[in-house]
Amino acid sequence: MQLQDGCNTPAGNHRDLTSGRADNGVIQPSKGVFTQDQKREMIGKLTETMVGIEGEQMRQVTWVTIEEVDSGDWGIGGHCLTTQDVKDLQASPAS
Repeated sequence: MQLQDGCNTPAGNHRDLTSGRADNGVIQPSKGVFTQDQKREMIGKLTETMVGIEGEQMRQVTWVTIEEVDSGDWGIGGHCLTTQDVKDLQASPAS
């Protein structure tokens, strides 16, 4: 999972609105890794995190987007990763 970070906060990408600014958190998991319920939980938790940092008044301008990436269309350290690679990682014991 990747969060775009423009300001060293969990949801950077600040942009001005007529009444202030909005915080936009973008989560980019591999397609097929998370269920709809898990994605809803991500949206809720990221929103709560930002509201906890910036204050309740920012809830109405805190946007969270989940942009699923096709299997094999992203990589780390020069290695292409698939949905199955991520599922295997999820199933492995924590070290």
